[in-house]
Amino acid sequence: MIATTHHPDLKSTLRQALHDLSQPLTRLQWRLELGQTSGEAELRETIEGALADTRELMEWVRRIRSQIEDRIEHEEATA
Repeated sequence: MIATTHHPDLKSTLRQALHDLSQPLTRLQWRLELGQTSGEAELRETIEGALADTRELMEWVRRIRSQIEDRIEHEEATA
């Protein structure tokens, strides 16, 4: 576990990254809820939007993982 008390920049970076991750997740939830009440044509459009949101979420997870791994490597190198 990374001690964030000594690294406020890491804490704010992770906080911002998790906030950014939450936005497409909220859109995905909204699209799926909308899809439950849509007609057939709207459902296809809703699914396409939900898939795009899913790709965006995967990219945010990759970015957050990379930031954490970079920070861990930096901590290990300077320890």
